[in-house]
Amino acid sequence: MPLYEFEGKKPKIAKDSYIHPQATIIGSVTIGSKCFIGPGAVLRADFGEIEVGDGTCIQDNCVVHADKKVVIGHNIIIGHGAIIHDVVLKSGVVVVMGAVVMNGAVAEEDVIIGAGTVVKEDFKIAKGKIVVGNSARIVKDLDEEGKQRILQGQQYYQSLPERYRKGLRIVG
Repeated sequence: MPLYEFEGKKPKIAKDSYIHPQATIIGSVTIGSKCFIGPGAVLRADFGEIEVGDGTCIQDNCVVHADKKVVIGHNIIIGHGAIIHDVVLKSGVVVVMGAVVMNGAVAEEDVIIGAGTVVKEDFKIAKGKIVVGNSARIVKDLDEEGKQRILQGQQYYQSLPERYRKGLRIVG
């Protein structure tokens, strides 16, 4: 996997996390334990810093960039093609495919940001809410069924680092 030091700032990655060889990690990036970073994902902390908490999954072709600071908490799922820029995502957040979360946005615990949603600058999402649309609007509370689906997703993605280390092989 391409890991790049930038102006003396080096990525720090827990030994039990898995970074796909086609992911790119640049600069002041810290990745916690049991994380999965998918192919094509770019975590670029050349201006600021990025912190990724334990058990977090950042899927294929996501872009995470920090002008100042990105905080991605524990047990978060960031879906394919999402863009994350200078935000705080607290534990248990799910950012669904193609969502864009912009500077200064904050998602409290157990939030779902729907597919294709655009969360504008400085938007605050309270704990346990579901947001969708362009621009994002709160549409409902996260119910018990939704919480269970998030938990199942977390468990599924947290199994990937070990499975990839054991089972991924180049065949061509």
